[in-house]
Amino acid sequence: MKKITLSMIALIFSLCMFAQSTINITTTGGNYTGEKWVSITTGIDGSGTQVWGQGDGTQCNGSGLINEDIMIAPGSYYVNCYDQYDDSWDGTLISVTAYGSVLGDNGGVTPTDGEDTDLNSSCEGTPEELEVSFQIIVPNPPTCTAPAGTVVLGTVDCGAGTFEVNVDVTDLGDGSPVLFDGVDSFPVAATGMFTVGPYAAGPVTFTLQHGSDTQCDVDLGTLQDTCPPVEDNCMGAITIPVTTDMCTGITTGNNTNSTDSDTDVPAPPAATCTNYAGGDIWFNLTVPASGNVTISGDVSSDCCSFLWYEIYEGTDCSSLTSVICSVSTGNDPSAFETILTGRTGGETLWVRAWDSNYDDGPGDFNFCAYEPTCVAPTVSIPADPIDNTNCPATVDVSISIDDLADSASLTISAEDDMGNPAGTGGTVSATGIFTITNVPVPQTSWTITIAHEDNTTCDVQLGPFILDCPPVNDDCINAVALTPGGVFGDNPVDGKTAYATESGYTNGCGGTPSSEVWYSVVVPAAGDITIEVGPDTATSNTGFDSVIEAYTSSDNTCSGTLTSIGCDDDGAATGSFSILALTGLTAGDTVFVRVWEFNSDETEPFSISAYSATLGVDSIDSEAAFTYYPNPVKNTLTLNAQNTIETITIYNMLGQEVLRATPNAVDSDLDMSSLQTGTYFVKVTIANITKTIRVIKQ
Repeated sequence: MKKITLSMIALIFSLCMFAQSTINITTTGGNYTGEKWVSITTGIDGSGTQVWGQGDGTQCNGSGLINEDIMIAPGSYYVNCYDQYDDSWDGTLISVTAYGSVLGDNGGVTPTDGEDTDLNSSCEGTPEELEVSFQIIVPNPPTCTAPAGTVVLGTVDCGAGTFEVNVDVTDLGDGSPVLFDGVDSFPVAATGMFTVGPYAAGPVTFTLQHGSDTQCDVDLGTLQDTCPPVEDNCMGAITIPVTTDMCTGITTGNNTNSTDSDTDVPAPPAATCTNYAGGDIWFNLTVPASGNVTISGDVSSDCCSFLWYEIYEGTDCSSLTSVICSVSTGNDPSAFETILTGRTGGETLWVRAWDSNYDDGPGDFNFCAYEPTCVAPTVSIPADPIDNTNCPATVDVSISIDDLADSASLTISAEDDMGNPAGTGGTVSATGIFTITNVPVPQTSWTITIAHEDNTTCDVQLGPFILDCPPVNDDCINAVALTPGGVFGDNPVDGKTAYATESGYTNGCGGTPSSEVWYSVVVPAAGDITIEVGPDTATSNTGFDSVIEAYTSSDNTCSGTLTSIGCDDDGAATGSFSILALTGLTAGDTVFVRVWEFNSDETEPFSISAYSATLGVDSIDSEAAFTYYPNPVKNTLTLNAQNTIETITIYNMLGQEVLRATPNAVDSDLDMSSLQTGTYFVKVTIANITKTIRVIKQ
C-alpha cells in the first residue's frame, strides 16, 4: 500500500513539473507595425534561453502585429520588444495575458528605450534594436474546465443606433456559467443559442464566466454596431471651434465603419490628394473676421499611419471647391498645420479627412483650429552648422534667420535636456546667420528657441538635437596608426564614426561617406598588408555596414596627393564588414585608410586591424603591442599599450637621439612640438621588447 501511495505522489508531482500553461501575446495599433518583433527569454534584454519568438524565432522573422496563444511552462520570463528601426514602437501596444489576467503590458505604453541610433529601416538582428524587456510570471494552468461559446453581431438598427448580439454556448464547463457584458449578467443553464441586447453603439465586451474560478473565465470578444458615424458624410460634419493664438482643445471624429464620400448624394468633388481609398469623415469651421486661420490635424496613436485631409470652400455640401490638400504623420495634433490667410471672415470651410489608402485603423481623427495674432519667424539650419574648433569642451552651432516676420527682433537661446541654458545666444534684428557659441558637449537632447518679441505663441523651436565632438581621427591628418600583426586578432583597434564629418574625397565604392574616420599603417618589409573591419572587441557588435578605401600618398603624409589603391564594401566573411588585401606595395610607405558606414546613417562600433602573414606575431610580440596616433603628427604623439611603456626614444634620420621619455605607464602623450619638420624613428620599449616605428613630424 505504501508503494502505491508513493507512486501516485510521484506521478502527480511529475505531471505538475511538466504542466504547460497557455499565455496570449497581442500587439495592436500604432504605425509601421511591420517593424515590430517579440521574443520570450529566461533572462532580461534577450539574455538566457529563448523559449519563444515570432516566426521561426530568428530576430525579425515573422515581424508585425500578432495575436498568438503560446504554450509555456509556469515560471518567470522576460518579454523582449524589438523594433528594426530602433525608433520606438510608434504607438503600438503589447499585452500578455493568461486565464483572464494581464501578466504584463509595459505599463500600458508603447515600448521605447528613448534611443534612435539605427537609421537603417532593414532588420539587422542586433541588440541595438531592442526597445523594452519586461518581466512576466506565468501561472500554473487552472484545474477547472472552462465553458465555451461565441458571440456574433445580431440585428443592427442604425436608425435607433442599437444592435443585438447572438450568443452560442457550446460547453458549460464544470462551473455555473454566466454571460457578463460589463454591466449585466445572464446565467446560462444549458448549451445553445440566445440573444442579448439591444445595446447602444458599443463597443461591448463579453465574458463567459466560469462561475467558480476566474481562471476559467473566457473572453468572447468585443462587438459594436456596423453603422457609419454621423460625420461619415459632409452634412454630418463635426464643427471645429476656432480659438485664438493656439489650439486650446481637440475636436475628435472616428472613422469606424465610415464609407466612401464619393458615393454620397450630393457627392463632393473627388479628392485631389493621393492615396484616397474611402473611409473618410468630415469636419467644418468658420473663418474668423481676420481671414486668417491655422488648421492642425492628426490621428490618435491607436489609429493609422498617415492622415490626409483636404480643405474645401462652399456655402453647403452641394457646392464644394477644393482649397488645399495637406498630409501629416505622427500623433501630435498641433504638429502638422495648414496655414490659411486672406480668407473671407465668416465663411465656412469643410475638412475631409481619411487614412492613407484606408489600410490601418479604425480610430480617432483629431483636429483643432486657431486664429494667429502674430506671424512666426522663418528659421532654417544652414550647411555645415557645427564648428568643432573648441572640441572636446564646446562646439558652436549656427542657424539661419530667414525672415523675422512681424517681430522687430528675435531672442535666441538654447537648453539642454534638463532645461538648463546650454550655449550663449543673443538678440538679432536682421536676417542672416546667427551662431550659438560655447555649447557644452556632449548633448543628448539640445534645443534652440527663437523667441518672438511680443507673442510666445509665435516662438520657434528647433530640435532636439544630439551634439558631440567628432572622433580624434575625423581627418586624415589625425589618422590613428595601426600596428601590423600576423592575423586580425593581433592588434585590432575599436572605432566609431559617430559625429564624424565628411572629408570631401570621392568614394571608390559603396554608399555615401558623409561620416568617416581615418587610419594609417606602415607597409611591412614584404610589401603586402591586409586591412579588415570586423566586430568591435568590447561588445562584438556586428551591425556596422562598413566601407573602406586605402590610399598611398605622394609624400607619405596627408598633405601629399592621395591615390586610391583599393576600395571594398562587404568583402569580409563576417556581417557587412570590409576587407582589402593589398600587395606589391613599397616597404616603409604609409597607407591611409578611410572608413565609413555604407549610408552614413548608423553609429555602431567596429574594430579595424592591419595584418600580414609574413609578420607572425607570437605571444612575446603581443605583450609589446601598442597603438599610436596621429601620424603625421603636429605636436603630440599619443601611444597606448597593453603593458607598461618603459622608454621612448626618438632619433632623426642621421641616427641622432633628439628626445627621450620614460613614461612607466600604459598610455603616453609625447610632446614633439620642439622638433623640426621631418621623418623620425621612434623606439618604444615594452616588457623589455623594443619596437621601432617611423613618424612624420609636420
